[in-house]
Amino acid sequence: MAILWASALVSSPSRNRRFLLFLAAASVIVIGGAVLGGLVGRLVEVGVFAIALVALVWPDRFRLSSLDSEDRSADATLRRLGLALDGAAPELHAQTFLPALYAPPFTTPGSPWRTVGRCYRVVLARLGDADTGRSPDLTPLAVFRRAGRHFWQLALDRGVIGRRHEPGAWDEDVLLRCYLDEFDRFVPPGSSLDPFVGRDGWDIEARQRIDEIAGLPLRHRLPMANRRLLRDAIEATLAVALGDHSDVAVDRLRTTSAAIPQQWQAPEEDVAVRVGRHVLQLHRPRDHRKS
Repeated sequence: MAILWASALVSSPSRNRRFLLFLAAASVIVIGGAVLGGLVGRLVEVGVFAIALVALVWPDRFRLSSLDSEDRSADATLRRLGLALDGAAPELHAQTFLPALYAPPFTTPGSPWRTVGRCYRVVLARLGDADTGRSPDLTPLAVFRRAGRHFWQLALDRGVIGRRHEPGAWDEDVLLRCYLDEFDRFVPPGSSLDPFVGRDGWDIEARQRIDEIAGLPLRHRLPMANRRLLRDAIEATLAVALGDHSDVAVDRLRTTSAAIPQQWQAPEEDVAVRVGRHVLQLHRPRDHRKS
């Protein structure tokens, strides 16, 4: 039983409250069987020990893993998507996963998979763009995929004891860039000063993004500051796109649009990210104090 406990605490799939409670109950029964003695006690001891051993090796079969069926399905979808992104012609093969990324749990409010889906939807949308630098902050495509992998791991580990359960400042910053990229698809940069006609319901969806940004549970100081900058910019853009061409509105739009690339620097992390068969090295900005 000591070996089983050590193995359970080392292995991530079994290091959750559900499995450890089961193992504690099994330990009590095994100890009781040893105290009882005799043939019956020995059979109970060996039988419960065998069940605990099998449960440790195959926790999913006993539904004692930290993952449920929804988690396993989402994980399998993302693994297949990763293979498509790393294979030949990712622009064609990866796009077939869009319907799955626009379905639960990737769109379920409150689900950790919703954030994962948002990052990967931006990746697929950028793959379909002729110009991958669509957003004014020019965030590289690889950054969104890396953040998606971070949030993916957080979703898998949220029930594991001893693992990090909250995103870092870098992840939160990239998540805000996902919202900026989505908003730019409703109101492309530079188009709001002209008579603007978007697709049906574009204004409602744009306003939803603003409300979602306001409600994001951010934990770190820098992303919080960037959120204020982002909200000011997209609210000014939306106001002009809806027809407010007053001097105050236009001046606010120009000021906030210029502030995005000037004050919101590229994500501050030196990373080597594999994109297909190429590796993109992102270097820390020389003067990141502006952000």
